Amino acid sequence: MRDLFTVGPVNMFERTLRIASEPIPYFRNDYFSSVMFEIFDNMLKTVNAPEGSRVVLLTTSGSGGMESAVINTCDDKTTALVVNGGSFGKRFSEICDRHNFKHIDCIVPFEEDLTYDMLKKASVNEKIDVVFVNIHETSIGKKYDSAILKAFAEEQDALFVVDAISSFLADENDMTGMGADVMIIASQKALALDAGICIMVLSPKALTRIDTVNCMDLYLGLPHYLKDAERGQTPFTPAIGTILTLQDRLRGIIESGCNSEIGRCKALAEYFRKNVRNLPVKIPKYSLSNCLTPIMFFEGEAQQMKRFLIEKYDIHITPSGGQLADSLARIGHIGNHDIEGLKRLLKAMEDFYKR
Repeated sequence: MRDLFTVGPVNMFERTLRIASEPIPYFRNDYFSSVMFEIFDNMLKTVNAPEGSRVVLLTTSGSGGMESAVINTCDDKTTALVVNGGSFGKRFSEICDRHNFKHIDCIVPFEEDLTYDMLKKASVNEKIDVVFVNIHETSIGKKYDSAILKAFAEEQDALFVVDAISSFLADENDMTGMGADVMIIASQKALALDAGICIMVLSPKALTRIDTVNCMDLYLGLPHYLKDAERGQTPFTPAIGTILTLQDRLRGIIESGCNSEIGRCKALAEYFRKNVRNLPVKIPKYSLSNCLTPIMFFEGEAQQMKRFLIEKYDIHITPSGGQLADSLARIGHIGNHDIEGLKRLLKAMEDFYKR
């Protein structure tokens, strides 16, 4: 049976699969609006959003949410700071470039954690209007310190935009505690749903900025999403089936509590990290999320390991690209997993070295 130790999509829960197998209902009616209103309320609770915050659902991957966040909070008068420590930080930078928005990149070297001094040095005493960060740089598994970013954003009186796509439900993401104004979440990560829904939670400060910028983009511009959300609808046809599974998943999370979800991911991460050290690999020393464990291969066997696990066991891990393609792989701890599954994975990895 296929086993996804990937970082999205991930192994789905049986309850989700049952709901996903049901016929799709029509959505331009009061029933679907009630589903959306429930999702809005539960999302605000789940991330502890500031009072007066709003939720919108985009039918996109997380990258659509990233681009929407940029084009709805930046204009030709703003200067953004992008935390760039991997391919997803670089993506924020590329989005700014595509839309000709002024930005400064805070480059975080591979082996180092983000520091306040890095942020200050990158900004070179220039006034920053918006800070963009992938709070967990998924491409290498590095987790940034939200307290450092909060302090910097507050000092600058800047809007703080947090891509929590791979960190949500794996780590604590208290929007109010973090001082975040925009939080971006995607359905195919720890929510363990089908891909296609991006959730954006917007603080009152972000809502004011969106009104000021008045983005004219048809599909990713947020003003008409916010308007339609007042009646529990979206301006375009949403991924209806995924929204229904999101409704059910959030009910379960509210019932069990976010800490239960986070604790499960943490236990899996700790177990794997303790036991993988018996193999000829190493774990980078930078701060890690509970979402995944990055492992470095001494002899550059990352791609060989990936192929071996697929061909022999139908086990899938997350490969890396670019210069890290042969040296780094990422083992996901989100989705429908348990300790027994990790034991099977570790045994399969041991078999690779016994060939």
